[in-house]
Amino acid sequence: MLNLPDIIQFKNGNQIINKYDAGGRKLGTEYFTYKPSLQTPIVVQEGTIYQWKPNEFDQGGTAYIGNFEYKTLNGNAAQTTLSRIYNNEGYVEDITLPIPNYYYFRRDHLGNNREVWLANTNTTVQHTQYYPSGLPWSSNDGDNPGKQQRKYNGKEFVEMHGYDTYDYGARGYYAAVGRFMCVDPHAEKYYSISPYAYCLGNPIRLIDIDGRDPGDFFRTKDNAAKDWGKYYNGKSIAEGKEYASTIYSVTKAGKSGYTYTQAARGTNAGANESLPPNGEQPEAIIHSHGKYEEDYGKGNDLFSTPDLNHSDDKKADGYLTSPDGSLQKYDVKKREISDIKIELPSDSKDPNSSNYVPPLPIPIPTLVPIPAPSPAPIPIPIAPKEPWVII
Repeated sequence: MLNLPDIIQFKNGNQIINKYDAGGRKLGTEYFTYKPSLQTPIVVQEGTIYQWKPNEFDQGGTAYIGNFEYKTLNGNAAQTTLSRIYNNEGYVEDITLPIPNYYYFRRDHLGNNREVWLANTNTTVQHTQYYPSGLPWSSNDGDNPGKQQRKYNGKEFVEMHGYDTYDYGARGYYAAVGRFMCVDPHAEKYYSISPYAYCLGNPIRLIDIDGRDPGDFFRTKDNAAKDWGKYYNGKSIAEGKEYASTIYSVTKAGKSGYTYTQAARGTNAGANESLPPNGEQPEAIIHSHGKYEEDYGKGNDLFSTPDLNHSDDKKADGYLTSPDGSLQKYDVKKREISDIKIELPSDSKDPNSSNYVPPLPIPIPTLVPIPAPSPAPIPIPIAPKEPWVII
């Protein structure tokens, strides 16, 4: 009913079986490897729900109870063991040991788990590099069988039998083609976007927390504005064009926060902010001022009167990223402007930026006096030659 895959049948006889609760939360997965060799591939109509049989299948699985993971082996309940306890920073293994093993994630700006660090030995035990779409292109998993599978965006990467799909909760994501495997449950909110698209086609900046709504997720409007400035201010300076977006509130996984729209590109004198996809109420408007222009002077680093009037009309706070690399906020209720401490990409030509490079002075050529021409030499007359006398 939730369009989630209960059974994944492979033509060579292998199978993956998933179990969910009524809300779509995955409770467990079983992986069956078919031992006998098949003469012909299995077709869809021949698929059945497998059960473990010693001479027919190898079976392994995982049961999920909140942050706890349990492993099963060959259908034997006695071999079901607690394997990991996850938390926000990593996980714990070998709980029964006097000193369990504590692992920590090293993440990038998208929340991708790039490395796993074992605190007990102060060593990196797993590392993974990704293409922008999320497909791993370098990993030491082959040297570390059994290491954790929470990777791109912190999602579980199901590699078994070559499935190679990330479990995002509401649906699976196939990173090899950068597409989800089924329709977005919230597709009616995004009529202009393919229901299979991942992150509006921009996985370098955006994430999708659960497979329903693309975008970033920030606890505060200020944090959303900081991220926007890191992404767009350098681009705005390089192009000499203003960019503008809307910051609006969202709810994901039961948590309230903020995100921003993909910015609209304007001219060097202004830009109209892009609007939320489903008509949500704007919480703030953020825009950039492009590159440093000498005609504007310091004014290019400050809110203009039209900027402030626009926020007043929309009844939404205003944010400005400037060529000097600063981020300013206009509180529409208090009618106050404040600086937010962050260093954004800046224009080296702006005298107010931290990376200002003064122009080199134009050298004044040294005038070398030209000497007066010497007077022409006076020709000396040549005396006529004496005639030769031949004797």
